[in-house]
Amino acid sequence: MVACLVTNIPAPYRLPVYDLLPKAEFSVIFCARREKNRQWQLPELSFQHEFLSERVTAASDGFNYRHNNPDVWSVLNRLRPRVVITTGFNPTHLYAFAWAKLRGASHISMTDGTTASEAGLSRKHRLLRRFVFSGTDAYIAASSGGRALYGSYGVDDESVFQSHLCADNMHFAAHASNTDRPYDVMFSGRFHEGKLPFFFVDVCQSIKHRRGECKALLIGDGPLKDQVLMQLSQAGIDFEYPGFVQQGDLPYWYSRAKVFLFPTRLDSWGVVANEAMAAGTPVITSSTAGVAGALVIDGVTGFVLPPQADEWANLACQLIDQPDLWSAYSLAGQLNVAEYNYQAAADGILKACQYTLEKKRKTHAFF
Repeated sequence: MVACLVTNIPAPYRLPVYDLLPKAEFSVIFCARREKNRQWQLPELSFQHEFLSERVTAASDGFNYRHNNPDVWSVLNRLRPRVVITTGFNPTHLYAFAWAKLRGASHISMTDGTTASEAGLSRKHRLLRRFVFSGTDAYIAASSGGRALYGSYGVDDESVFQSHLCADNMHFAAHASNTDRPYDVMFSGRFHEGKLPFFFVDVCQSIKHRRGECKALLIGDGPLKDQVLMQLSQAGIDFEYPGFVQQGDLPYWYSRAKVFLFPTRLDSWGVVANEAMAAGTPVITSSTAGVAGALVIDGVTGFVLPPQADEWANLACQLIDQPDLWSAYSLAGQLNVAEYNYQAAADGILKACQYTLEKKRKTHAFF
Protein backbone atom coordinates (compact mmCIF):
# COMPACT_ATOMS: atom_id res chain seq x y z
CA MET A 1 0.00 0.00 0.00
CA VAL A 2 1.44 3.37 -1.04
CA ALA A 3 -0.85 5.68 0.92
CA CYS A 4 -3.66 5.72 3.48
CA LEU A 5 -5.83 8.78 4.03
CA VAL A 6 -7.43 9.04 7.46
CA THR A 7 -10.55 11.22 7.57
CA ASN A 8 -13.72 11.68 9.64
CA ILE A 9 -16.63 10.55 7.45
CA PRO A 10 -17.48 10.01 3.78
CA ALA A 11 -18.39 13.42 2.32
CA PRO A 12 -20.14 13.48 -1.09
CA TYR A 13 -17.88 16.24 -2.43
CA ARG A 14 -14.73 14.20 -1.66
CA LEU A 15 -15.79 10.67 -2.66
CA PRO A 16 -15.38 11.28 -6.43
CA VAL A 17 -11.84 12.53 -5.72
CA TYR A 18 -10.97 9.30 -3.93
CA ASP A 19 -12.38 7.38 -6.90
CA LEU A 20 -9.75 9.01 -9.13
CA LEU A 21 -6.80 7.93 -6.99
CA PRO A 22 -4.99 4.71 -8.05
CA LYS A 23 -7.16 2.01 -6.50
CA ALA A 24 -4.38 -0.50 -5.94
CA GLU A 25 -2.22 2.04 -4.10
CA PHE A 26 -4.62 4.12 -1.98
CA SER A 27 -6.97 3.30 0.85
CA VAL A 28 -9.24 5.71 2.75
CA ILE A 29 -9.82 5.08 6.45
CA PHE A 30 -13.04 6.57 7.83
CA CYS A 31 -13.57 7.23 11.54
CA ALA A 32 -17.36 6.85 11.19
CA ARG A 33 -20.04 6.33 8.57
CA ARG A 34 -21.91 9.51 9.45
CA GLU A 35 -22.10 12.36 11.95
CA LYS A 36 -25.48 13.22 13.43
CA ASN A 37 -25.78 16.60 11.71
CA ARG A 38 -25.47 15.06 8.23
CA GLN A 39 -28.30 13.56 6.15
CA TRP A 40 -26.30 12.52 3.13
CA GLN A 41 -27.31 9.35 1.31
CA LEU A 42 -24.06 8.02 -0.02
CA PRO A 43 -23.43 5.71 -2.98
CA GLU A 44 -21.64 2.39 -2.68
CA LEU A 45 -17.94 3.11 -2.34
CA SER A 46 -15.84 1.69 -5.18
CA PHE A 47 -12.37 2.63 -3.88
CA GLN A 48 -10.40 0.79 -1.20
CA HIS A 49 -11.65 1.87 2.21
CA GLU A 50 -11.98 0.88 5.86
CA PHE A 51 -14.51 1.91 8.51
CA LEU A 52 -13.14 2.02 12.05
CA SER A 53 -15.12 1.03 15.13
CA GLU A 54 -17.04 4.22 15.85
CA ARG A 55 -16.17 6.23 18.92
CA VAL A 56 -17.54 9.71 18.35
CA THR A 57 -18.67 12.45 20.73
CA ALA A 58 -20.29 15.82 19.97
CA ALA A 59 -18.36 18.98 20.68
CA SER A 60 -19.86 21.63 22.94
CA ASP A 61 -20.93 23.72 19.93
CA GLY A 62 -23.33 20.96 18.83
CA PHE A 63 -21.92 21.20 15.31
CA ASN A 64 -18.50 19.53 15.34
CA TYR A 65 -17.58 16.00 16.41
CA ARG A 66 -14.57 14.37 18.04
CA HIS A 67 -13.37 10.97 16.82
CA ASN A 68 -11.29 8.62 18.96
CA ASN A 69 -10.58 5.35 17.16
CA PRO A 70 -7.59 3.46 18.62
CA ASP A 71 -8.13 0.64 16.11
CA VAL A 72 -6.67 2.86 13.39
CA TRP A 73 -3.32 1.57 14.66
CA SER A 74 -4.12 -2.05 13.86
CA VAL A 75 -5.54 -1.11 10.46
CA LEU A 76 -2.35 0.77 9.58
CA ASN A 77 -0.28 -2.19 10.82
CA ARG A 78 -2.15 -4.41 8.39
CA LEU A 79 -2.01 -2.03 5.40
CA ARG A 80 1.53 -0.76 6.08
CA PRO A 81 1.34 2.38 3.90
CA ARG A 82 4.45 4.30 2.89
CA VAL A 83 2.51 7.56 3.24
CA VAL A 84 -0.12 8.52 5.84
CA ILE A 85 -2.40 11.47 5.13
CA THR A 86 -4.41 12.94 8.01
CA THR A 87 -7.19 15.50 7.62
CA GLY A 88 -7.48 16.87 11.14
CA PHE A 89 -6.33 16.77 14.73
CA ASN A 90 -8.82 14.44 16.37
CA PRO A 91 -7.28 11.69 18.53
CA THR A 92 -7.63 9.28 15.60
CA HIS A 93 -5.56 11.55 13.36
CA LEU A 94 -2.93 11.89 16.05
CA TYR A 95 -2.70 8.09 16.41
CA ALA A 96 -2.14 7.87 12.66
CA PHE A 97 0.51 10.59 12.78
CA ALA A 98 2.31 8.76 15.60
CA TRP A 99 2.14 5.49 13.64
CA ALA A 100 3.77 7.17 10.64
CA LYS A 101 6.60 8.59 12.73
CA LEU A 102 7.28 5.30 14.54
CA ARG A 103 7.09 3.17 11.38
CA GLY A 104 9.18 5.48 9.20
CA ALA A 105 6.32 6.38 6.87
CA SER A 106 5.92 9.83 5.37
CA HIS A 107 3.22 12.07 6.82
CA ILE A 108 1.05 14.55 4.91
CA SER A 109 -1.25 17.05 6.60
CA MET A 110 -4.44 17.87 4.68
CA THR A 111 -6.83 20.65 5.69
CA ASP A 112 -9.68 22.80 4.42
CA GLY A 113 -9.01 25.25 7.26
CA THR A 114 -7.82 28.82 6.81
CA THR A 115 -6.20 31.51 8.93
CA ALA A 116 -9.70 32.95 9.45
CA SER A 117 -11.36 29.66 10.43
CA GLU A 118 -8.60 28.90 12.94
CA ALA A 119 -8.19 32.42 14.30
CA GLY A 120 -9.97 31.52 17.54
CA LEU A 121 -7.88 28.47 18.41
CA SER A 122 -6.43 28.21 21.89
CA ARG A 123 -2.70 28.27 22.55
CA LYS A 124 -2.85 24.52 23.27
CA HIS A 125 -4.39 23.77 19.88
CA ARG A 126 -1.86 25.96 18.09
CA LEU A 127 1.01 24.20 19.83
CA LEU A 128 -0.44 20.85 18.79
CA ARG A 129 -0.58 21.95 15.15
CA ARG A 130 2.95 23.30 15.31
CA PHE A 131 4.15 19.97 16.71
CA VAL A 132 2.42 17.93 13.99
CA PHE A 133 3.51 20.26 11.20
CA SER A 134 7.13 20.02 12.37
CA GLY A 135 6.99 16.27 11.70
CA THR A 136 5.14 16.54 8.40
CA ASP A 137 6.69 15.96 4.98
CA ALA A 138 4.10 17.66 2.75
CA TYR A 139 0.91 19.65 3.12
CA ILE A 140 -2.37 19.76 1.22
CA ALA A 141 -4.63 22.83 1.32
CA ALA A 142 -8.14 23.23 -0.05
CA SER A 143 -7.68 26.93 -0.81
CA SER A 144 -5.29 29.87 -0.85
CA GLY A 145 -6.47 30.48 2.70
CA GLY A 146 -5.15 27.04 3.59
CA ARG A 147 -1.79 27.90 2.06
CA ALA A 148 -1.72 31.03 4.19
CA LEU A 149 -2.57 28.95 7.26
CA TYR A 150 0.40 26.66 6.68
CA GLY A 151 2.58 29.68 5.99
CA SER A 152 1.62 31.17 9.37
CA TYR A 153 3.30 28.13 10.96
CA GLY A 154 6.47 28.65 8.95
CA VAL A 155 5.76 25.97 6.33
CA ASP A 156 7.68 26.40 3.06
CA ASP A 157 5.18 26.99 0.23
CA GLU A 158 7.12 24.57 -2.00
CA SER A 159 5.86 21.66 0.09
CA VAL A 160 2.20 22.79 -0.03
CA PHE A 161 -0.12 21.29 -2.66
CA GLN A 162 -3.68 22.18 -3.63
CA SER A 163 -6.70 19.91 -3.54
CA HIS A 164 -9.71 22.18 -3.92
CA LEU A 165 -13.15 21.35 -2.62
CA CYS A 166 -15.41 21.02 -5.63
CA ALA A 167 -18.73 19.81 -7.00
CA ASP A 168 -19.70 17.64 -9.96
CA ASN A 169 -19.49 20.51 -12.44
CA MET A 170 -20.83 18.56 -15.42
CA HIS A 171 -23.84 17.34 -13.44
CA PHE A 172 -24.77 20.92 -12.54
CA ALA A 173 -23.76 22.42 -15.91
CA ALA A 174 -26.37 20.28 -17.65
CA HIS A 175 -28.98 22.56 -16.07
CA ALA A 176 -27.12 25.88 -16.42
CA SER A 177 -28.94 26.93 -19.59
CA ASN A 178 -32.32 26.70 -17.88
CA THR A 179 -34.23 29.96 -18.44
CA ASP A 180 -37.23 29.00 -16.32
CA ARG A 181 -36.01 30.46 -13.03
CA PRO A 182 -39.10 31.34 -10.99
CA TYR A 183 -37.20 32.16 -7.79
CA ASP A 184 -35.35 35.42 -7.29
CA VAL A 185 -32.96 34.24 -4.58
CA MET A 186 -31.90 30.96 -3.02
CA PHE A 187 -30.47 29.68 0.27
CA SER A 188 -28.83 26.25 0.54
CA GLY A 189 -27.22 24.82 3.65
CA ARG A 190 -27.76 24.18 7.32
CA PHE A 191 -30.24 26.38 9.13
CA HIS A 192 -27.65 27.17 11.75
CA GLU A 193 -26.67 30.52 13.27
CA GLY A 194 -23.26 30.35 11.61
CA LYS A 195 -24.89 30.34 8.16
CA LEU A 196 -26.81 33.57 8.91
CA PRO A 197 -30.24 32.32 7.73
CA PHE A 198 -32.00 35.28 9.39
CA PHE A 199 -29.79 37.63 7.36
CA PHE A 200 -31.14 35.85 4.28
CA VAL A 201 -34.64 36.76 5.51
CA ASP A 202 -33.56 40.40 5.90
CA VAL A 203 -32.26 40.48 2.32
CA CYS A 204 -35.53 38.99 1.06
CA GLN A 205 -37.47 41.70 2.88
CA SER A 206 -35.28 44.42 1.35
CA ILE A 207 -35.78 42.93 -2.14
CA LYS A 208 -39.54 42.88 -1.60
CA HIS A 209 -39.44 46.51 -0.49
CA ARG A 210 -37.63 47.47 -3.71
CA ARG A 211 -39.48 45.28 -6.21
CA GLY A 212 -42.86 44.73 -4.56
CA GLU A 213 -42.22 41.00 -4.34
CA CYS A 214 -39.52 38.46 -3.59
CA LYS A 215 -39.72 34.79 -4.47
CA ALA A 216 -37.30 32.71 -2.42
CA LEU A 217 -36.13 29.10 -2.54
CA LEU A 218 -34.60 27.41 0.49
CA ILE A 219 -33.14 23.90 0.77
CA GLY A 220 -31.42 22.19 3.68
CA ASP A 221 -32.23 21.51 7.30
CA GLY A 222 -31.13 22.48 10.76
CA PRO A 223 -32.24 23.69 14.19
CA LEU A 224 -33.37 27.15 13.01
CA LYS A 225 -35.43 25.95 10.04
CA ASP A 226 -38.88 26.47 11.56
CA GLN A 227 -38.02 29.95 12.87
CA VAL A 228 -36.61 31.04 9.51
CA LEU A 229 -39.62 29.79 7.55
CA MET A 230 -41.96 31.44 10.05
CA GLN A 231 -40.19 34.79 9.65
CA LEU A 232 -40.41 34.56 5.86
CA SER A 233 -44.11 33.82 6.12
CA GLN A 234 -44.70 36.70 8.54
CA ALA A 235 -42.82 39.05 6.19
CA GLY A 236 -45.08 38.05 3.31
CA ILE A 237 -42.24 36.51 1.32
CA ASP A 238 -43.35 34.02 -1.31
CA PHE A 239 -41.08 31.01 -0.74
CA GLU A 240 -40.72 27.31 -1.43
CA TYR A 241 -39.02 24.85 0.88
CA PRO A 242 -38.61 21.32 -0.57
CA GLY A 243 -36.63 20.23 2.52
CA PHE A 244 -33.25 18.55 2.59
CA VAL A 245 -32.30 17.66 -0.99
CA GLN A 246 -29.97 14.78 -1.84
CA GLN A 247 -27.00 15.30 -4.17
CA GLY A 248 -28.62 13.87 -7.28
CA ASP A 249 -31.49 16.37 -7.17
CA LEU A 250 -29.49 19.50 -6.35
CA PRO A 251 -28.82 20.69 -9.96
CA TYR A 252 -32.55 20.99 -10.67
CA TRP A 253 -33.10 23.26 -7.69
CA TYR A 254 -30.01 25.43 -8.22
CA SER A 255 -31.09 26.10 -11.78
CA ARG A 256 -34.50 27.35 -10.60
CA ALA A 257 -33.08 30.47 -8.92
CA LYS A 258 -31.70 33.67 -10.43
CA VAL A 259 -29.27 34.54 -7.60
CA PHE A 260 -27.65 32.42 -4.90
CA LEU A 261 -27.11 34.15 -1.55
CA PHE A 262 -24.33 32.65 0.56
CA PRO A 263 -24.02 34.62 3.80
CA THR A 264 -21.86 33.06 6.51
CA ARG A 265 -20.12 33.99 9.72
CA LEU A 266 -17.21 31.77 8.74
CA ASP A 267 -16.78 29.03 6.14
CA SER A 268 -13.47 27.39 5.30
CA TRP A 269 -14.72 27.11 1.72
CA GLY A 270 -18.39 26.69 0.81
CA VAL A 271 -19.11 23.97 -1.78
CA VAL A 272 -22.64 25.37 -2.18
CA ALA A 273 -21.06 28.24 -4.13
CA ASN A 274 -19.40 25.73 -6.49
CA GLU A 275 -22.77 24.07 -7.02
CA ALA A 276 -24.57 27.35 -7.71
CA MET A 277 -21.96 28.67 -10.14
CA ALA A 278 -21.76 25.37 -12.02
CA ALA A 279 -25.55 25.60 -12.45
CA GLY A 280 -25.16 29.09 -13.91
CA THR A 281 -26.50 30.88 -10.84
CA PRO A 282 -24.55 34.05 -9.86
CA VAL A 283 -23.38 34.12 -6.24
CA ILE A 284 -23.31 36.88 -3.65
CA THR A 285 -21.28 35.94 -0.58
CA SER A 286 -19.49 37.22 2.52
CA SER A 287 -15.78 37.99 2.79
CA THR A 288 -15.73 35.37 5.58
CA ALA A 289 -16.36 32.56 3.08
CA GLY A 290 -13.31 30.69 1.78
CA VAL A 291 -14.63 30.95 -1.79
CA ALA A 292 -14.45 34.76 -1.59
CA GLY A 293 -11.65 36.12 -3.73
CA ALA A 294 -10.88 32.72 -5.25
CA LEU A 295 -14.04 31.21 -6.72
CA VAL A 296 -16.30 34.21 -6.16
CA ILE A 297 -14.24 37.19 -7.35
CA ASP A 298 -15.97 40.46 -6.49
CA GLY A 299 -17.21 42.24 -9.59
CA VAL A 300 -15.87 39.51 -11.88
CA THR A 301 -17.53 36.15 -11.20
CA GLY A 302 -19.90 37.29 -8.44
CA PHE A 303 -20.04 39.68 -5.53
CA VAL A 304 -18.39 39.73 -2.10
CA LEU A 305 -20.15 42.07 0.31
CA PRO A 306 -20.19 43.06 3.99
CA PRO A 307 -23.19 41.78 5.97
CA GLN A 308 -25.52 44.69 5.14
CA ALA A 309 -28.88 43.51 3.84
CA ASP A 310 -29.61 46.59 1.72
CA GLU A 311 -26.32 46.21 -0.18
CA TRP A 312 -27.04 42.55 -0.89
CA ALA A 313 -30.58 43.38 -1.99
CA ASN A 314 -29.37 46.18 -4.27
CA LEU A 315 -27.01 43.91 -6.21
CA ALA A 316 -29.46 41.01 -6.21
CA CYS A 317 -32.09 43.29 -7.77
CA GLN A 318 -29.63 44.43 -10.43
CA LEU A 319 -28.96 40.82 -11.40
CA ILE A 320 -32.66 39.93 -11.31
CA ASP A 321 -33.81 42.92 -13.38
CA GLN A 322 -30.95 43.20 -15.89
CA PRO A 323 -30.81 40.04 -18.06
CA ASP A 324 -27.57 41.05 -19.79
CA LEU A 325 -25.82 41.62 -16.46
CA TRP A 326 -27.18 38.33 -15.13
CA SER A 327 -25.95 36.45 -18.23
CA ALA A 328 -22.46 37.97 -17.94
CA TYR A 329 -22.04 36.88 -14.31
CA SER A 330 -23.63 33.50 -14.97
CA LEU A 331 -21.11 32.76 -17.73
CA ALA A 332 -18.13 34.14 -15.78
CA GLY A 333 -19.03 31.94 -12.84
CA GLN A 334 -19.31 28.82 -15.00
CA LEU A 335 -15.93 29.46 -16.59
CA ASN A 336 -14.17 30.01 -13.26
CA VAL A 337 -15.71 27.04 -11.45
CA ALA A 338 -14.66 24.70 -14.27
CA GLU A 339 -11.08 24.83 -12.91
CA TYR A 340 -12.32 23.48 -9.57
CA ASN A 341 -12.88 19.87 -10.54
CA TYR A 342 -12.39 16.37 -9.12
CA GLN A 343 -9.42 15.48 -11.33
CA ALA A 344 -7.50 18.59 -10.28
CA ALA A 345 -8.27 17.79 -6.62
CA ALA A 346 -7.04 14.19 -7.03
CA ASP A 347 -3.91 15.41 -8.82
CA GLY A 348 -3.09 17.63 -5.85
CA ILE A 349 -3.14 14.63 -3.50
CA LEU A 350 -1.03 12.55 -5.89
CA LYS A 351 1.55 15.31 -6.29
CA ALA A 352 1.89 15.62 -2.51
CA CYS A 353 2.48 11.87 -2.22
CA GLN A 354 5.01 11.86 -5.04
CA TYR A 355 6.82 14.78 -3.42
CA THR A 356 7.16 12.98 -0.08
CA LEU A 357 8.33 9.73 -1.67
CA GLU A 358 10.93 11.54 -3.80
CA LYS A 359 12.04 13.51 -0.75
CA LYS A 360 12.56 10.28 1.19
CA ARG A 361 14.37 8.64 -1.75
CA LYS A 362 16.82 11.54 -1.99
CA THR A 363 17.41 11.51 1.77
CA HIS A 364 18.22 7.81 1.77
CA ALA A 365 20.44 8.18 -1.29
CA PHE A 366 22.39 10.95 0.47
CA PHE A 367 23.10 8.75 3.48
